[in-house]
Amino acid sequence: MKEILIGAHLLGLSLSFMNALSLDTRIARQLLFGTEIHVARAKGAGLLALRSGFFLLLASGIGLLLLYWVKTPELLSNPKIWAKTTIVLIAGLNGCLIERYLLMNKAGECAPGRMPIFFLLSVSWASWFSAFALGVWKSINYVASFQLLMGGYALFVVSLFFGVWGASLKNYSGRRQLRNVPSGHKFRAMEA
Repeated sequence: MKEILIGAHLLGLSLSFMNALSLDTRIARQLLFGTEIHVARAKGAGLLALRSGFFLLLASGIGLLLLYWVKTPELLSNPKIWAKTTIVLIAGLNGCLIERYLLMNKAGECAPGRMPIFFLLSVSWASWFSAFALGVWKSINYVASFQLLMGGYALFVVSLFFGVWGASLKNYSGRRQLRNVPSGHKFRAMEA
């Protein structure tokens, strides 16, 4: 039974992680480079696979927690399990917000503004990478506290947010400079 639950958990993680990363990258590309989000494609198979994977991840995770509770309750004292569970729940709530505010607007318009979107994307990326890293990082079992793991996660979210925000400022200023160039202007390399 444990092997089936672990297999389902890994399949759910793979589907969720890959599709969330793909969708978030499309949204970031639109915001940073002005490319189009094809909402119909984003709502199609990728979003269905993301939802299915997340449901499978949650169901198998709950199954594993119940199995540990019945057979080996001492495993539930590992703070890493609770940090992973919290981070995956944050990723799910964040995914609902991304879907509500970004994918359900007409013509892919982003209603809440750039800063909240950058924050939602940062939470998504940090959540999926952190959940994956905690899953494979065995040496911190019973060593790192829940507070330390969640503090590291929060620091990761903030770092990603400022990184994406900084990239958007740099890209925005570059596009603004290009718009101010008169038509017919020839670009030449800067001389050292």
